[in-house]
Amino acid sequence: MIKSTFNIKLRHARKQIFSILLKQYGIKVQCGIKQNVYIKEFLSLNNLSVPSNKNLNDFIVDLFDSNDFELIGTNYDRNYNPSALKKFRFELIKMYGEKCMCCNSTENISVDHIKPYSLYKELSLDFNNLQLLCRSCNSKKSNRHFTDYRPLQTQPI
Repeated sequence: MIKSTFNIKLRHARKQIFSILLKQYGIKVQCGIKQNVYIKEFLSLNNLSVPSNKNLNDFIVDLFDSNDFELIGTNYDRNYNPSALKKFRFELIKMYGEKCMCCNSTENISVDHIKPYSLYKELSLDFNNLQLLCRSCNSKKSNRHFTDYRPLQTQPI
């Protein structure tokens, strides 16, 4: 496998594992604790162990690719067509203008999920969960914050 492909799969698998730890077990990943500690906890909770002939990262990628363990790979796929999000982007721009709702920048505007997609897939195409942010603000917000930057009068009650 090409190294860049491996790294992408590993990153996706880890994100999915951390999401499962939070949703199903209430375990939140904290700064200062190595990610492998959480990965090993996840494996333990699911009665899995790394075979002696593999390292942890190889095992995680194999698990991600496997159809046997549905919690990781199969649930990672987006549950919507990205073109549907483009339609919402157009509506948001029409409603608010093409500027970042956080810093008012007009550069690199993208649609942000207020409640992060990685934690709330069911809200992926809920118009009330979308806002416009520049790439920089969207990256800073990440999936750790639920900050709603929309003007108060347009936020749902």
